[in-house]
This record gives sequence, C-alpha cells and structure tokens, in this order.
Amino acid sequence: MASWLPAIAIVLLSANSLYLGIRVSDEISICKARRDRFAYLPRDSSLNGIASDGKVISPAVAANGRLEGEGFLLLFVIDVGKGTEEIEYWNKVIETVAAARPQGGRPIYYWGICNAGNACNQYQRLANFTIVAFLDLYQMHVVANTIQAHGALLYDRAMILRSHIPSSNEPSLQASLIVKHLRG
Repeated sequence: MASWLPAIAIVLLSANSLYLGIRVSDEISICKARRDRFAYLPRDSSLNGIASDGKVISPAVAANGRLEGEGFLLLFVIDVGKGTEEIEYWNKVIETVAAARPQGGRPIYYWGICNAGNACNQYQRLANFTIVAFLDLYQMHVVANTIQAHGALLYDRAMILRSHIPSSNEPSLQASLIVKHLRG
C-alpha cells in the first residue's frame, strides 16, 4: 500500500496542474479580450507627442488630469505619400464634424500622426489640426496595432481609448462616423 502513495500523489498533482492551467488560460483569454476592447494609458506612458517643429506637445489637461473642457482627442494617420490631399480630407472632416455638433459642446482635439515621422512638417501650415511626428513608444504601439484596420482613434476626457472609428473615403461619411462615436 505504501508503494502506491507516491504514484497517487503524482496523479493528483498532475490533475491539479492541469486544472490550474485551464483556469489560467481562461483568465488570460478574458484579459486579452478586455485589452483588445480598451487601451489604457499606463502611469509611465502618456499622450505626449513630438510636433512637426520638434517640440514636445501634449493635449490640454486640466488640474484633475482630464482633457480640458471634458473634451475628446481624435488621433488619425496622415499618409505623407498623399500629402496635400490627405490634409484637405481631414480639414473637411473637421469642418463637417464642427458643423454637425452643437456650439459650446465638449471640445475635440485633433492630432494627425505622420506615417513618416517628421516628413509631414511641410503640411502643418495647411492643416486645421496638430500634426504629430511621433508619440511615446507605448502610444505608437497602440496606434500601429489599431490604425491598420481603423481610420481613427477616439480618446475620452480621461485619455482612455474609447473607440476605433472605421475609415471612409468620403469626408462627410467619416465625419458622421466620428459624430456617432462621440455620442455613444
């Protein structure tokens, strides 16, 4: 009987390990699903960027750590290959969004992230938004992973990623998608 005890202990230990492995796997799946839905800024990251003139910029933040005016931040990519066409497109989107929203509403800060670093510097004077050459590493990773399938990223007043907004070739449709995501 004593010779069976080590074998039984090994079987029970193996079964327990299998059970724990399944539980941990389930928890990891839940965490990944949440991560894909929301991207939070960790304490050591920020939405600071490097503007086209080389200065470090950040959204206007109130004393409570939220965007000024309880506003939103919309990030989108500027394709340097399309140049002026891309700037005109986003200027039209911004104008259409402004026309569709009530006056005195929560502000929207618009940042266009150049897909070629500081190669978009020449377009800043044409743009009705801030052109950002770079973000900090974590945020560049978030943008790179999400912009591929989506046209823009909408951050709420707490600077938490709220929505991935699909892209559209039509500025008025893009604007209506943004307004829809702002509402809900």
